[in-house]
Amino acid sequence: MAWRNNNQGNLRGSPYQIGRAHGFAVFPNEAAGEGALRSLLSNDPYSSLTIDQAISRYAPAFENNTAAYRAAVGRGIGVPASTRIDQLTNSQFDALVNTIRDIEVWRPGTVVGP
Repeated sequence: MAWRNNNQGNLRGSPYQIGRAHGFAVFPNEAAGEGALRSLLSNDPYSSLTIDQAISRYAPAFENNTAAYRAAVGRGIGVPASTRIDQLTNSQFDALVNTIRDIEVWRPGTVVGP
């Protein structure tokens, strides 16, 4: 579903979305979906949070295994969980986005039909 919605982070809403499907935002293309995820993480309230705080907010326990999510992000970025999002280097921020994308199971699918 993440691929079909061009929504690598499975965001529930965004000012950049063009619609909704099954409770998730739909973006016009992959770049817009990634841009929405990057914008969310690089602005308030996320930018001033630590990685652990940000993931706890992004992937709450009522719908995720938050501890496993935090651990996977920590492995993917390779920095202490106490690091603030706004202190990440560009490559570490890219790793954060790519790790979330992997956890949210963004995988290209196959278009079928006319």
